[in-house]
Amino acid sequence: MPKYLESIIANTLVDKQNEKLSLEALKSLIDSLNNYNIPINVEHDPRKAPIGRVINGLIREREDSEFEAVAVLEFFDGDWKSLEGNHKEFPVLRANELLHLSYSYSHKNELDQNDIRFIDKLLNSQSNYEAKKSADPISIISLTGAFILGGIASGFLSKVGEEIWDLLKPKIINLVSKNKKEKSQDLLIFRMIISKSGVFIEVDVILTNPCEEDIDQFLARTTIRLDMILEDILDLDSEIRKVVFEQKNDKLFLNYAVRRDCIPLIFNIVVV
Repeated sequence: MPKYLESIIANTLVDKQNEKLSLEALKSLIDSLNNYNIPINVEHDPRKAPIGRVINGLIREREDSEFEAVAVLEFFDGDWKSLEGNHKEFPVLRANELLHLSYSYSHKNELDQNDIRFIDKLLNSQSNYEAKKSADPISIISLTGAFILGGIASGFLSKVGEEIWDLLKPKIINLVSKNKKEKSQDLLIFRMIISKSGVFIEVDVILTNPCEEDIDQFLARTTIRLDMILEDILDLDSEIRKVVFEQKNDKLFLNYAVRRDCIPLIFNIVVV
């Protein structure tokens, strides 16, 4: 049987990153929790499959007149038949024809913001900040765009020409290699939003501490591999809403997929 836990997941106090959520932001968070199947990940590490999901949430006032968001969390134990079904969808991001960049808290410094503004101009899009509230937040840069299933390789070249990529790559590498601490892990995520049978699906390829050669590898080989295998993976289960790969040197690993109900399908295999 799954385990359930009530947990305070956010509040309107100033946090250790000197950030403060508004009451309106808390209400938006709770609306999302109650309308979507939100996965629970270990320390917001996207390389690891969900270990549970959020059932619902509410806002309550604290004794100090601040507010907090409280959620009921459900942790999986592998007994999928005992999970209660629902009609909620998995929250797949929306994207348009342009690539756009997202960044985590570690990139809010002025040096990184200069690079981010430069990238925005190259992509003709607007970047956005993604807050990750965990004990040791992982540094994440992501590039997201809408793609056609089977046309990912050509899509990257059509969205951003080779000359622009030559300008982009050193700036991206700057962002994922600045001020490194020992054993730090900086992630670069190429996030592709595709549509199959009228359903949006998120496909992530994650690179850890990448160099420019890794980006070249992604553009030249990984995107072609995705075009060859992705449709077969999605045909395994019509409920799949997210697929996560890791690129390590010249190898592509299929880590896991996530269904509409947040149930993970674990693969951990090398893609030929």
